[in-house]
This record gives sequence, structure tokens and C-alpha cells, in this order.
Amino acid sequence: MNIKDFDFYKQLLRKKSGLYLSSEKVYLLNSRLTPVAKNWGFDSLEMMTIGLRGFPDNKMLKDVIEAMTFHDTSFFREQSTFHALRNELIGTLLKTKNGPRQVNFWCAGCSTGQEAYSLSITLDQEPAKQLLSSFRVKIDASDLSNTVIEKAKTGTFTQLEVQDGMPVTLMMEYFNQDEKTWTAKPKLKDPINFFQQNLIDNMPSDHKYDFIFCRYVMQDFDYEAQEDILRRFAERLMPNGYLVLGMNETIPENISEFKPLEKYKGFYNLS
Repeated sequence: MNIKDFDFYKQLLRKKSGLYLSSEKVYLLNSRLTPVAKNWGFDSLEMMTIGLRGFPDNKMLKDVIEAMTFHDTSFFREQSTFHALRNELIGTLLKTKNGPRQVNFWCAGCSTGQEAYSLSITLDQEPAKQLLSSFRVKIDASDLSNTVIEKAKTGTFTQLEVQDGMPVTLMMEYFNQDEKTWTAKPKLKDPINFFQQNLIDNMPSDHKYDFIFCRYVMQDFDYEAQEDILRRFAERLMPNGYLVLGMNETIPENISEFKPLEKYKGFYNLS
């Protein structure tokens, strides 16, 4: 792929999705978009690029963006995060909770749903379950890719997927096995609302959350997009709520809206 075509896709992805494409990702661009070009009837990626430059089809643009979206996920990724939530932070939150007896979560960049289902299981385990017994729990889970959202909605995973981070005891308690697949039971799926959402777009102003999970998603964006997304999160977070990033992630220095919790790595409060 020549430099001009690479720059075209780099700018296209940045504008339409906020995704950042570094120069060393040329090989990835070729490998992921060549099948898209063939699906659209083009003889080559170069021919599809010409088409996109001229009269871009919205569905084709969507396929390009989805092909370049990363979906690395697993159940209970960084288990200490879920341990802290279940054993400490739910209790801390409820001590300051005012208004409706509802606790709202948002998994931003949820991929195929493992994190959202991990959250649902965590909140159904003690001591969080007892603490939340008189509250309604709602888990919003969104992703840029409609394809992965549709998979997440089914709650169906292969043996390999469900074993990646999931203890056998929880598999048996929360999933139904059907030959080679495992499907989430209704009690696990009921609190979760999956939907397609581009993080660089505005969320409805009435969507307020006690916890926003956005773990290892920011690394796909450049600093400008990261700052924009984090400020949007600050607007969507309840005053005593928490932003949850990956344990190895940090917030850009010029973002003053959040402060880290020293005791819980990856957790942030509003400043």
C-alpha cells in the first residue's frame, strides 16, 4: 500500500471513529481490508480505495471501520478489578448513594460481551448481591462494531471463549451448555442492555452512571480523541461514581477531571 492510500485510511478512521492508525500498522490494514474489498466485489484493495475516495457507500465505510476495530477480551480480565468492585467499592458507593434505588454501569467498548457478563456475575455474588438486594442494577454495554454487539446479545460462547478466565463453577452456575457452546442464563443477561455506540459521539444527556468501565480501549485512540472521550465520561459519571480503566493504563496529564484511587489500581473518581 502506498503512503497516500495509507494516509487516506488513517484520516478516514480518525474522522469517522476516532481510531488511531500508526505507520507500523500498514500490514494490518492490508490483511483486514483485503477481505472487505473482495466482499464488495473489488478485484483489489486499491480498487476499493478508489471507490471510497470517489463515492463512499455508508455501508462500505461501516465495514471498513468494523474490520479495523480491535476486540481483544476475556472473562474476568484482571480479576482484582472485579474483586475490588464486589468486596469494597459497591459498599462504598451505596453509602453515598442518593436518589433512585438504581445502580448504573456502562461497559464502553464491550466487544463480544465478556466484560459485561463478568460484571453481571460479580454483582450476583456476595457481598455485592446482598448490598444490592433492594436496588435495581442496570448494565449498559456498547461497542463501535455492530457485528460484535450482535454476538454479545446472544450470550453464546465457544468452549475456548468461556474457559478464558471463567472458573468452571461459574460456568455451571450461569451458563447452559449445548454441545460445544455455552449460553448465558436469563438471570445473567437480564440486567444488560447491549447497543452500538461510537465513543466520539455524544451519549444522551440523561445517561448517568455510577461506574464506567473502559478498559484497554483508549489505546486505540490518539491523545486528542482520548481527552475528548474522557471528558465525555466525566459528564456521564455520577458525582460519587467511578471510572475504571485497565490496571496498566494511565490518564493523559492534562486531563484534570479525574483523580486515581491509590488503593485500587485502575479506578478513578471525579476530581
